[in-house]
Amino acid sequence: MKLPSLIICHSQEAYLKGLVHGIEDLEVSILNSTTNGVRALRWILREKPDFVIIEAQFEELSAYEIIKEVTLKKLKTKFILIFPNANYRDVILARSLKIAGCFYAGESLDAIQNCVTTVLEGKVCFSRSISKVQIADKALHNLDLLSDAEINVLMLINVYKSSAKIAEKLSSSVRTIDKHRSNIINKLGIQKETHSLMHWALQHNEIIKTLAFQKIS
Repeated sequence: MKLPSLIICHSQEAYLKGLVHGIEDLEVSILNSTTNGVRALRWILREKPDFVIIEAQFEELSAYEIIKEVTLKKLKTKFILIFPNANYRDVILARSLKIAGCFYAGESLDAIQNCVTTVLEGKVCFSRSISKVQIADKALHNLDLLSDAEINVLMLINVYKSSAKIAEKLSSSVRTIDKHRSNIINKLGIQKETHSLMHWALQHNEIIKTLAFQKIS
């Protein structure tokens, strides 16, 4: 029986070696390991592993950028993210990209092995520490309620700000854009004060862009 193939990526060499050693105890085939994000992407595209275990943020390239590139290439590789700490921003990004699994770097080897094993079985696994993270902004819980058109408007608010300019960009009417903005505010539960939506969109720009990418992929 063919073993699941993996590439493992982390910027800290000592942590990477320990992780590789721990994962070797599982029934997997480790194709490569690296401390460099650019090299990781190159290997993933070339070797097309079943799974990648990767640190969320490298200096030269983030895991999210790597995942987007792999998605565009239509590879079936699944990703398990390693977070340096457990925070709601990373959890939301992981969920929006439909990550197969994630764990906190400081968790025990048993917890990490359990997370990886669960993913290898075809299930999604957010480790116990990650699952306990409280989403600080309740509006983020409701992002999935937005339609594709509303996501597009939300993404453009940071750039064009006014409904007139967004309408021109989308070849739509100002009335339609205003309706989308009203729906977004109601669905997310954002305060109906002047510029509240714009400020919220700016604060969560990366999450919005990631969600928009996921919807069109």
